[in-house]
Amino acid sequence: MNKSVPIILLSILLSITTLTSWGYFDEEVPSLPAVTYVPDMIVVNFEAQIRGIQPTINNGVVMIGEPTLDQLAIKYGVNYIEKEFPGCTIPFDPDEVDLSGYYKIQFNPDFSLEEVIRAYEANPFVEHVEKIGICPIFYVPNDPMFNLQWGLHQSYDHDIDAPKAWDLERDNNTPIVAIADTGVDWEHPDLGDNIWMNPDEILDGIDNDGNGLIDDIRGWDWVHGVSGVPGEDTDTPDNDPSDYNGHGTHVAGIAGAVTDNGTGVAGATFNARIMALRIGWSGYYGSYEVGYVRMDFAAQSLYYAADKGAIAYNASWGSSNTGGISAAVTYAVSHGVVICTAAGNDNSQTPHWLANRDDTIAVAGTTNQDLKWSGSNYGTWVDCCAPCKGIVSTYQYHGGPHNYGNMTGTSMAAPFACGIIALLNAYKPSYDWDELQDTLLASCDNIDDLNPGYEGKLGSGRVNAYNCLTYEIDVELIYFEAHSTPQGALLKWAVDITGEDEVLGYNLYRREMAITTQEIAAGDLSNRTAETKVNEALITGENPYSFLDATVEEDNWYIYRLEVIKTEGAETLCSTEFCLGTNPASFTLAQNFPNPADGPTTIKYSLPDGVTFASLLIHDLTGRLVREIPLSYEPGPNQVVWDGTDSFGSLVSGGVYVYSLKTDVGTKSRKLVLVR
Repeated sequence: MNKSVPIILLSILLSITTLTSWGYFDEEVPSLPAVTYVPDMIVVNFEAQIRGIQPTINNGVVMIGEPTLDQLAIKYGVNYIEKEFPGCTIPFDPDEVDLSGYYKIQFNPDFSLEEVIRAYEANPFVEHVEKIGICPIFYVPNDPMFNLQWGLHQSYDHDIDAPKAWDLERDNNTPIVAIADTGVDWEHPDLGDNIWMNPDEILDGIDNDGNGLIDDIRGWDWVHGVSGVPGEDTDTPDNDPSDYNGHGTHVAGIAGAVTDNGTGVAGATFNARIMALRIGWSGYYGSYEVGYVRMDFAAQSLYYAADKGAIAYNASWGSSNTGGISAAVTYAVSHGVVICTAAGNDNSQTPHWLANRDDTIAVAGTTNQDLKWSGSNYGTWVDCCAPCKGIVSTYQYHGGPHNYGNMTGTSMAAPFACGIIALLNAYKPSYDWDELQDTLLASCDNIDDLNPGYEGKLGSGRVNAYNCLTYEIDVELIYFEAHSTPQGALLKWAVDITGEDEVLGYNLYRREMAITTQEIAAGDLSNRTAETKVNEALITGENPYSFLDATVEEDNWYIYRLEVIKTEGAETLCSTEFCLGTNPASFTLAQNFPNPADGPTTIKYSLPDGVTFASLLIHDLTGRLVREIPLSYEPGPNQVVWDGTDSFGSLVSGGVYVYSLKTDVGTKSRKLVLVR
């Protein structure tokens, strides 16, 4: 335990929930509640007809001019109403995430939170109501402390290979990494030159960029109305996102300390800019000083980061689905922000809310031997791992001198992943959200062999910056199927592409197959084995794809082969069978029953003579293989039951899945729905 300062357990609370320690100096931590709630405030999403309200104060009660809502305000002593996402208006595009109706409402704490929520939920002008949770925070440079940064480089190679990646990219400083945390010591000599500056704002007391925040020249501080330790800034939101706790400064240095400046430590991004977003603070849990993050502050920071062009967002804290954060995450992702979140420090398989979303990257923690850190959470929901034990980075404690500290926790793992995302964006700026995220995960070093008992529960492995920058394109087929139509054979397929836009298009090839014993007895069928190209021009367009083959004949059985054309060559993805007018009884795949399924589901199929292997493959809609079940390839009808588990025996989440009957004579696919 560090004796020079009081015990500091650094975690952040999402939407007012007590933080558990997600980054700290010693591995002994108190048992903190996963989430608590702001007792006198809610987030309300109003219906469209009363958005843009102008609150007024009448006898200390905030009124908005709608009688039924004003009655609630009088009854519950509403003293504060604020638009949660200032500057947000109803979008013109109906597919755009609409945050314009979200307002924060504070009421008399003498009333129970549940009573107020029920009252507002019953109002016809309210779309929905949320609590506000508070959660825990969870090239060789000349920097003199670089030799202590084993996570970036070490002789045993249990690191992210940062110097090799910097040999490829270290000059582009355009990517923006949003550090949403207890703040950032933006005057730290090893951070100052990399702090993002708002190009649309001037320090003049005016809201120059029209986002509702005055003089937000280097980010924003949303924290107010909370109980902090003496000296902590908890009064009003302002344009100074300084860090009193130290956690945010440490996280910021891991992702983006100024590298090759002859000072202190190196950052994973080398040159990316740090957007300082203060959503957390220091408070007390008994005799311990801990870090907290509030979910409404987190939601506001996500909206800000997305609108200001952040490519990556670091969330080294626990979370709950409260305070408008769900809509804000969806908004940020739709604007191309890659969200990296710490897995948590409870040595548990239970994910917190943000880590369990399919559109975020949940990062577990490893040691300098590529072993799961003893405190790191784990599970099939983890996406990847990164170094987290004994991590040296920038630090500042209680407004003291600009310093450095050695900390442990999954809070330290997430910014490694965040930094690599920014580095990849600098190296390949054409990459979109999918390509950035997929490339990071596909290029990890698999460490399952070093972690017996945790196979499949540490994600794709430990992140590797060099592998990420040099990763080649990978095209994985999600489904390929043929449908009978009055016009002919309609071919449909979808793919998951990792890497640059190097896919030029697709080709379809077709050959005929005998389907009856009479045809076989009729004579030479060698012409049926000849393969012909179906399309004249390369098939391009948007994923998923479709193509109509109008040249097929009634009752003929065909085998189609799908080929992808990349800049470096061609690759066969899959084959599938098709018969116009009838379905050959010898090769079928039925719809699962029941569908939707809330438990085990039965899948019936039939195979022809001559099949030498058969498997049932189950993929999610991202193209990830969830389960492969070997099948009997005896000819005739058969069935298999899928119990809804993955390859490691864990129940998969609800959603849409693609199941495929794969054989050496073709593949058939269908979709099923799981309800959890």
